[in-house]
Amino acid sequence: MKHIKSLFLSLGIVAALTACDMTDFGDINKDPNEPSEANTGMLFTHACTYIKYFSLNSNYYYPWTQMYPGYMSEKNNNQYGAFAGLTMGTNTYYLYPLKECYKIIQFNNDEAERNKAPILSLGDSNNQIAVSRTLMGFIYMHLTDALGPLPYTEAFQADDDNFTPVFDSQETIYAKLDADLREAYKQFDENGSLSSADILFDGDVRAWKKLNASTRMMLAIKLADVDPAQGRERFAQAYADGAIEDNAYNLNYRFEANTVGYLYYNGVNNNSNFVPNAYYVDLLKELKDNRLFATCSLIPFGKTQAEAGVTDEDLKNFDKYQGIPLGIEASDLNKYNKTCCFYHPSLTQVTSTFPIITAARMLLIEAEAAQRGWIQADPATLYVAGVKASFEQWGAEGADEYLAQEAVAYTGTDAEKINKIAIQRWISGFMADGFEAWSDWRRFDVPKLEVGPVCTTISHVPYRHQYDSEIYLGNRENYEVAVKADLNGNDTRDQRVWWNRK
Repeated sequence: MKHIKSLFLSLGIVAALTACDMTDFGDINKDPNEPSEANTGMLFTHACTYIKYFSLNSNYYYPWTQMYPGYMSEKNNNQYGAFAGLTMGTNTYYLYPLKECYKIIQFNNDEAERNKAPILSLGDSNNQIAVSRTLMGFIYMHLTDALGPLPYTEAFQADDDNFTPVFDSQETIYAKLDADLREAYKQFDENGSLSSADILFDGDVRAWKKLNASTRMMLAIKLADVDPAQGRERFAQAYADGAIEDNAYNLNYRFEANTVGYLYYNGVNNNSNFVPNAYYVDLLKELKDNRLFATCSLIPFGKTQAEAGVTDEDLKNFDKYQGIPLGIEASDLNKYNKTCCFYHPSLTQVTSTFPIITAARMLLIEAEAAQRGWIQADPATLYVAGVKASFEQWGAEGADEYLAQEAVAYTGTDAEKINKIAIQRWISGFMADGFEAWSDWRRFDVPKLEVGPVCTTISHVPYRHQYDSEIYLGNRENYEVAVKADLNGNDTRDQRVWWNRK
């Protein structure tokens, strides 16, 4: 089986067909060590593990999800500050989490399969379908936000001999995602079952409903500049359904001993090459933001406080913390790497928990919607609640004093208030969903990020990713149609996705 898969991968066919089933190879394609019947619990557990890539897409190679939004830099070299990672692939997402959720939905819609014990392992059919559709929608949102047009309506149609699916426009994908997620929301049954195979919310249906509504809100708010009327309608419905507004319902990802936390790997295997970016550290110092002490540390990975020669007073001294700019010349690294700060120990353990979508993010998105007049709510109240939720999430002190500062208080013109919301969303997004933070930066240009001098491939932080060849090999005609129609004929990082065109 492995040899057969390798053959297809080498030809680029699997990726081009967006993770569709191949033809039958008989017993040669059966693994005697694997179960003969699908287990929906196992499928869903595996699909959930892909959530971690939205925070950190890699434990060692080009972790762009934290670099593009300005959170992460390099201490030992300037390899990634050159922004040389030109392309992004989707093969793995289509082959695994999306396909796994799709299969769960198929099994539960099949009268002959749905009542089998392995199929019931995830819970009752309605909740299985609803959580699978919700997770698929969440994943699709990230992929289209990074790339633009993608196969959606014709994905997974190999059984119907469709090996060259069309690339739907992002506008189409957004509309269909909202519609599908609305339907999924109605399918949830809080009195029904959902098993602990759900490693994200431990089978809590209420939490999945909140993630469903939150995903629709994240989709809708991005329409503010391109289709505000549609964005307002979609947002209002999602807001009425109820998003994540309490840290108890945050979407987090907890690394296990067999996966190893990515920042632990960074400390052990990469000599802590990745460290907090100066953009993040400097802004929190400027605002006297105590979240700095809960997210960063003066103690190098693997050392005790005594070994590092750091006092308790040092740990609470803003002046002691120094970040490193990304993409500086190698000759300048020595000015920073001996005095830079590190990640807080809570983030560098083998089993560390990383935030993905938090109450802080969602409350601050609601604040933006309220400020725009999309919902009947007080934007100032939501803004304060969002900032306080972030302080609570990180265990930081002094939120009230922080909010009283002129630079933070919800005052000023409408534009200044939107800017303050954007700043607080950016701060609260540290080490969380990097795709979403990057999307915020693309919308607001907050903070003012610039590439460093070693970057010669592009003059700005990329506005999108280019397609990796795995996406269009064997399906070039549909790829070229999509690029011409939706990306001005240029598959480059200078092009902006549909919702980012002002």
